[in-house]
Amino acid sequence: MNRNVLKIIALITMIVDHIGVVFFPNIVIFQIIGRLSFPIFAFFIAEGWYYTKSKKKYMFLLLIFMLISWVPYCIVFNLPFYTVNVLGVFLLSTLGMLLIDKIRLNSDTKGFYISSFCFLLFVCLILEGLAVIVEGALAVALPIVFYAYRDKPVKRIVAAAIILLTMAVTNVIVGPIEFETFVQFFGLLAIIPIVCYNNTVGRLNLKYLFYITYPLHLFVIMLIKLI
Repeated sequence: MNRNVLKIIALITMIVDHIGVVFFPNIVIFQIIGRLSFPIFAFFIAEGWYYTKSKKKYMFLLLIFMLISWVPYCIVFNLPFYTVNVLGVFLLSTLGMLLIDKIRLNSDTKGFYISSFCFLLFVCLILEGLAVIVEGALAVALPIVFYAYRDKPVKRIVAAAIILLTMAVTNVIVGPIEFETFVQFFGLLAIIPIVCYNNTVGRLNLKYLFYITYPLHLFVIMLIKLI
């Protein structure tokens, strides 16, 4: 399975999920399908960080499209305007990956960057507690894990599965006892297409498809919701 196919799967499942949440909240199948989206996007955030020629540009794109998506995201999901969307979550992930690069390349200052990395995780926990990050600190950690264990496929998948499982269990602990609470467990199924990824690009250039589609589909849903 090449990169384009995997990205399209992530985009379709994301749109299905968001349509379900907004217009068909009682139809659980939309949410089940949607659980595939975030882990796949998290995987590609790590892959994008590995392949990008400009880390600054990569982070800048995430920042710009995060800001573009901010208002429609909050309106669509009825969230307060201090809530950060998924692009903000991934922006925090890139900070973590940047620190990992610094730790690996700077032996003399490794202690400083390790401390900075721990501080970042602490900040993410605070932001989760303040409901700024709806997805939680573990969501920030997922792309970091995909990146940190990129050269160790088995450890990468195991670590990612542990994070997804922990997110699902946490959702059950804090949520009401009903089927919808257990939907997060279906996120583990995203491991299957990720494992099938063959590290090839595909014929089409879909490099910026996610950046464009994310705010665009939110704007469309917002307009339909407000009409």
